[in-house]
Amino acid sequence: MEYCPNTMFTSLVTVLFISLNILFLTRSFFDGFRGRRKQLPPCPPGLPIMGNIIGMLANRPTSKWIVRVMSGMKTDIACFKFGRVHVIAITSDEIAREVVREKDTVFADRPDSYSAEYISGGYKGVVFDEYGERQMKMKKVISSELMSTKALNLSLDVRNLESDNVLAYVLNLYNNGESKSKDGVVVNVRDIVCTHTHNVKMRLLFGRKHFKETTMDGSLGPMEKEHFDAIFKALDCFFSFYIADYYPLFRGWNLEGEEVVLREAVDVIAKYNKMIIDEKIKLWRETSEDYDAEKDKNDVSVIKDWLDILFTLKDDNGKPLLTPQEITHLSVDLDVVGIDNAVNVIEWTLAEMLNQRGILEKAVEEIDMIVGKDRLVQESDVSNLNYVKACCRETLRLHPTNPFLVPHMARHDTTLAGYFIPKGSHILVSRPGVGRNPKTWDQPLIYRPERHLSGNEVVLTEPDLRLVSFGTGRRGCVGAKLGTSMIVMVMARLLQGFDWTIPPTTNKVELVESEENLFLAKPLLACVEPRLDPIMYPKLKSGPA
Repeated sequence: MEYCPNTMFTSLVTVLFISLNILFLTRSFFDGFRGRRKQLPPCPPGLPIMGNIIGMLANRPTSKWIVRVMSGMKTDIACFKFGRVHVIAITSDEIAREVVREKDTVFADRPDSYSAEYISGGYKGVVFDEYGERQMKMKKVISSELMSTKALNLSLDVRNLESDNVLAYVLNLYNNGESKSKDGVVVNVRDIVCTHTHNVKMRLLFGRKHFKETTMDGSLGPMEKEHFDAIFKALDCFFSFYIADYYPLFRGWNLEGEEVVLREAVDVIAKYNKMIIDEKIKLWRETSEDYDAEKDKNDVSVIKDWLDILFTLKDDNGKPLLTPQEITHLSVDLDVVGIDNAVNVIEWTLAEMLNQRGILEKAVEEIDMIVGKDRLVQESDVSNLNYVKACCRETLRLHPTNPFLVPHMARHDTTLAGYFIPKGSHILVSRPGVGRNPKTWDQPLIYRPERHLSGNEVVLTEPDLRLVSFGTGRRGCVGAKLGTSMIVMVMARLLQGFDWTIPPTTNKVELVESEENLFLAKPLLACVEPRLDPIMYPKLKSGPA
């Protein structure tokens, strides 16, 4: 799940680096002159022309270095110069609101990057595309056809099936555990949540959770593991800082090893997706004459998954709205986006609960009081599980999944917080920077769910951006409702179905971030023991393959 590219460069690269800077000298001089006339945000010390590129290369991951530098500068907005590119980093909720609310249209574009281009198949998806007619068409398809209340209601049975299966899977791990102690059996929480999250995404997108062979115990098969690992490698590459994104001449050189890692990961995702997409194309071509758009569009025996929906969409002339190529690239976008959020939130939340038993006990008490022990938690219960949601929300604040929002880019010269922002500047809203900002949060490094209990219903979204749970604004996340359900449901099911304790060989969970990303440095291991009547645990259901 972790990826750390080699950042040691040869002397040849240094020579080329200097040569390239000479080519940019004239334009950089005029850019600098314009910047001096209009005040840029505070800038850390850098070299002429090259700016802060050496600091970027010498401090990995760069995202954590940026936040450390800004903390030392005591600023909530800073301008890092990577070559000719102004990278504007933000750790303030107020300035973040200015980006995605007040000047949403100005910052609606995405910067060009090697990873975004390759993941999206040359910007043919929706997340990484530049703002415009094609991107808006694709986003409208997702919001109205895949993420609408009606569409989510049609896929409820699929989500319920996997909510049952996660209990069955953990129970299988318990029953098959080689060594049981008085506290239960030690299980890998990250593995459990990864399995569940991948299964849900597979069923929603493809109508099945396995590419070919099924597994008997509910675990991921070899193909699913390879597919899942590739998704996380691609995400790690996207959120890294690659020198060729600031010096395009270096694209294709694979200087840091990242290009090969990214290409291999995306090719694995596309390879497995294509297996099912080709099957779907053949099936729909064979049955298209029998399909009645008005009669069958709500028939779950005909429209079983997101691919079915995408293949059956028509434009105003009755022609297919999306080409097979567009659907293929969109499937990669749908694979990649959000899958890491559920894994990270649930693992960190349970880790914090294990170290603070009072929080865990309070969450379980809420579930027992609202749901009881004679039925399982359902999505209809989510609105009432405010303390469980407060725990998840606190995790999103203190332990966000990614270092920053998907970057924005200034479409023309503008201002932020009174500072001049040149056209083409990359805008990075730091998730940990905003969520841990002491100007916004009292004792920001303390995990305290009660800070989110205000008497109203607790939600994971945060329109005021005091924490960054899901993207917001014109380029925001349209799947926030689905993401909330997936996170809270599996969290509540795991707490309702099992007692969780720290393994007997450990005094406390090490709450240490990975050096490469924001996940726990080590997968969470915990003892699990069933807490419900045995008849309450569902049997593993395979459904479609």
